Amino acid sequence: MKVSYRSDVGKARKNNEDSVGYFKNKAGIVLGIVADGLGGHQGGEVASEMAVSHLGYQFEQTDFYEAQAGLKWLQQVVSAENEVILDKAAQYRDLHGMGTTLVCVLVFADEFVLANIGDSRG
Repeated sequence: MKVSYRSDVGKARKNNEDSVGYFKNKAGIVLGIVADGLGGHQGGEVASEMAVSHLGYQFEQTDFYEAQAGLKWLQQVVSAENEVILDKAAQYRDLHGMGTTLVCVLVFADEFVLANIGDSRG
């Protein structure tokens, strides 16, 4: 599988709040993530980087190889990561209100699991 991506800051913002990641677990399953920090909010780039790096690291520790197991894992970790981001936003004044959209795809041999949160689409 070849993977490439391109990100653009767009016309409305000065900094790019996008984060992208490509990861493999111990069974060779692929996870692709795109997160776009909420523009106009403090810490959008922090939230998107947190989501990608935390989810990617956790995924690399797994060894599941079936889509149902991947779906269950994704539901659990995305919900937990949302809480982590909200907690950090509450702890630090300069991160107040931070958030991110999220698109994740788990790629298996003959099927995939696609999930998105927010206005980013998979």
